[in-house]
Amino acid sequence: MDAPLVELKDVTRAYGMNVAVKQVDLVLGPGVCYGLIGRNGAGKSTLLRLILGMLRPGRGTVRLFGLDPVAQAEAAKLQVGYLAEDQAYPPALRPSELFRFFASCYPTWDWDFADSLVRRFRIPVNRRLSGMSKGEQRQAGLVCAVAHRPKLLILDEPGGGLDPVVRRSFLEEVIELLSTQDRTVLFSSHHLQEVERIATRIGILDGGRKLLEEETDRLKEGSCRVLVELGETNEDRIRSSLSGCVQAAKTEGGWKLTLLCSELEAKERVARLLDGRVRDSRPLSLEDLFLSLVS
Repeated sequence: MDAPLVELKDVTRAYGMNVAVKQVDLVLGPGVCYGLIGRNGAGKSTLLRLILGMLRPGRGTVRLFGLDPVAQAEAAKLQVGYLAEDQAYPPALRPSELFRFFASCYPTWDWDFADSLVRRFRIPVNRRLSGMSKGEQRQAGLVCAVAHRPKLLILDEPGGGLDPVVRRSFLEEVIELLSTQDRTVLFSSHHLQEVERIATRIGILDGGRKLLEEETDRLKEGSCRVLVELGETNEDRIRSSLSGCVQAAKTEGGWKLTLLCSELEAKERVARLLDGRVRDSRPLSLEDLFLSLVS
């Protein structure tokens, strides 16, 4: 059986007294588009750097294609493409020179594929990077990340610094490039609507911990907010009685509950476990669920 592309077990990383990633487990196989979301400082970038071997875990193990990405860096990273939010190349270089450098690093570099991307993105290959727009620089960086046809593409805030129109187009181009191949994309973002649209699986980080991980479709179908009539009770009793209760807030009209289940299941569970009645219910967007989890 082939090793997972990415495998993290009980991974923790701290900067002094600040714990950036805490006891995270993660397994990624082929053909997944995984969206990692969290507030600024949640640990997303640190987690990606641990996977890439740019950082060592303080505890736990990290494996990239079954290899230690620090001790076996060259072998592990030949099959990986990476584009950071703040990716910076020497501004005096031209994209054509940048591509030749990357081609010398990757034996699998595909010049025909690179040329097709250049034509598609209309990248001015002979213009210095210092004279190119932010969007053009990001597209040139994407060519560097994917032209060797990596099995795993890691993007840290890929739309960072781009206006909404360019950002959306950029992300859709990334997914389209890999949609016809058995490749895996792991990307971090705080633009929740974009994650919901393109990710097939979502992980939510907060305070360095992974709060939730689920298939995107199941996550959208399996969460709701309900307004419930209950007798005398309190938040602790509600949470202990209802597994998957993310949030419980007392209102004038009753209790407003955020639950990790369908609306139909919520009504059945509230009646059976709390002897209550659901007066109103609605499905949750990813943004609403995220805010409930991290608030």
